[in-house]
Amino acid sequence: MYQEDEGFRVGEFLGYAWPFAIGTVVAAVMALILATPVAVGVALYISHYAPPRASKTIGYIIDLLAAIPSVVYGAWGWLVLAPQMVGFYQWLSDNLGFIPFFGGSPSATGRTIVTASVVLAVMILPIIASVSREIFIQTPKLHEEAALALGATRWEMIRMAVLPFARAGIISGIMLGLGRALGETMAVVMVLSGAGFSLSLISASNSTIPARSPTSSGGAAAVDALERADCSGAGALHHHPGRERDRPLGGLAEQRILGSQLMSETDTRIPTATSVAGPAGPLLRGRAAPPA
Repeated sequence: MYQEDEGFRVGEFLGYAWPFAIGTVVAAVMALILATPVAVGVALYISHYAPPRASKTIGYIIDLLAAIPSVVYGAWGWLVLAPQMVGFYQWLSDNLGFIPFFGGSPSATGRTIVTASVVLAVMILPIIASVSREIFIQTPKLHEEAALALGATRWEMIRMAVLPFARAGIISGIMLGLGRALGETMAVVMVLSGAGFSLSLISASNSTIPARSPTSSGGAAAVDALERADCSGAGALHHHPGRERDRPLGGLAEQRILGSQLMSETDTRIPTATSVAGPAGPLLRGRAAPPA
């Protein structure tokens, strides 16, 4: 992507990065579509429908879901959810294969962008539900009682008094969930096995930016290859008295070997004291220094 004579090649970079950028946006949007209605419904049930004891219990469970590490969600999506989705993907391919989103060969492992979106939806659901619940609770009681006094049902009261008041808070919770969905790495790396982008959502040919991060195998290999190419192409110079001067370093392995040799030579050249004379006698003992 970068050459000293040509500089940064934008076209090659965009050709490499755009599939992962599109996959990231698609996974995040699908996660929001799945999580937002469920989260708002749970928040409404906790704040206006559930009994006080059940409301507290469900609220604690929702808050605990936000504290589960990403690795646990990723392992659940990889080992439990993905195998269960294989049959569903096959059914979509057989019955709705004429739609581009469900065309192509379905994944045999279930590790697709839809599976990653479901995992992301479960991860961002507690965030949206917690923010929405707090906003629903802050709705002025006078507005709710006035709507009920005018003969409105509970749902009509929620639609006319609660939802308009909480609209800004719901959008804020959705944006917080979107931020986590876009930046989540571990769960997507463990679930998604794609390497590009296609319109089919049930095939293993899609990927995201977090899935290609340096923590994944492909990202680590790419970073290592770039480091080796940079070391060999730039020709980093090494200068050391008594050796070949200005010799270009080859790769990372040669640098590590050379570094260990320098450390060993430095260790043999430093004299060590056998004793330190003083009124209290020897204070420091060690191995004798090699003769000059």
